[in-house]
Amino acid sequence: MRTQFPQRPYRQAKTLASAGYDVIVIAYDPEKKFPLKEIVDGIRVERIRYRSTLLDGLNKFLNFFGFWLICSSRTMKKSFDVVHVNDIEGLSFGWMISRVKKTRLVYDSQELYFNIEASFLRQTAFRILERLFIGDAHVVTAVSESCAKALAGRYGIKQPKVIMNVPETVSIKKRDIRGELGIPTGKKIVIYVGDVKRGRGLKYLVESMAYLEEVYVVIIGRLLHGFDKMLSERAQALGVGDRLRILPAVPYQEMLEYIASSDVGVCTIENLSLKLYYALPNKIFEYILGGIPVVASDFPELRKVIGEYDVGCVVDPHNPKEIAAGVDSVLSDGERYSKMKENTKKALRVYNWENEGRKFLGLYEEL
Repeated sequence: MRTQFPQRPYRQAKTLASAGYDVIVIAYDPEKKFPLKEIVDGIRVERIRYRSTLLDGLNKFLNFFGFWLICSSRTMKKSFDVVHVNDIEGLSFGWMISRVKKTRLVYDSQELYFNIEASFLRQTAFRILERLFIGDAHVVTAVSESCAKALAGRYGIKQPKVIMNVPETVSIKKRDIRGELGIPTGKKIVIYVGDVKRGRGLKYLVESMAYLEEVYVVIIGRLLHGFDKMLSERAQALGVGDRLRILPAVPYQEMLEYIASSDVGVCTIENLSLKLYYALPNKIFEYILGGIPVVASDFPELRKVIGEYDVGCVVDPHNPKEIAAGVDSVLSDGERYSKMKENTKKALRVYNWENEGRKFLGLYEEL
């Protein structure tokens, strides 16, 4: 687990700890932001701070290798029954530890690593690692039905169990988002939460603003690779810069408050890989938790969730005019908008961690 707690592994660890399991999380904290050891919600957290300072081109490999060695040294001294790894980076480590310690291995595949938007070398390495070790995992989980079928088909394994990336049901207070961000009272707000980088459809979202009168767009997330500056420049060139707000990532609960205080959530990820095409991002369910309709890419899993409960619409994520038309169709009909907001309550009764957590816990009880 990296730095503090990404939501999915945090929810999994918390669920296990609440059920009486003794949970130890080994996390990576190269920037030394958090304590070396602490207990969080009954979870024992130990952090590794190794960071290479050698040649830039080798840093990622050396950081991974250094973490792998230190993590191996620590776990060899511990007694446990299950090693649980999140993502491909931990799979080889988890496989080795489970073999040496003769324990069960759980692999939570959060992405389709054999088809991602990455360099040829990185993607090849991921494909080799996954093919070598996934078959020895006692349990494999995926975030969507499409991802589970794709993994089973590629590697000839039993179809992974689906544990969706959904939030806990929590109460959310609204905030004066318009006052905070200098948005006039009564103006509609379209919000995006998540990483601000290539592949998330943000360029096309900004371009769609040219076809949306008096609609403001708020983007909140990790600002990566200078992509936020590119978006701001594009908005200025289109004459819509005054209606765009880009904020760095905020604490999770605060992010939910921004969502609940907006009018529409967007998830127009681009079709750059199977990983994105079959994705079912947590932001979709966070919008539903916040009680706002969703405009999302017309991809299989997104279409299924949105269509099943009529909580928004799907669009071509590469077409700014269609994105604008989707947003307008949600906002322009007051009666339909109210119905979609009400439908988010029905969807939330299904898509929540209370339900998925019980499924997840059942996997452990069967080990």
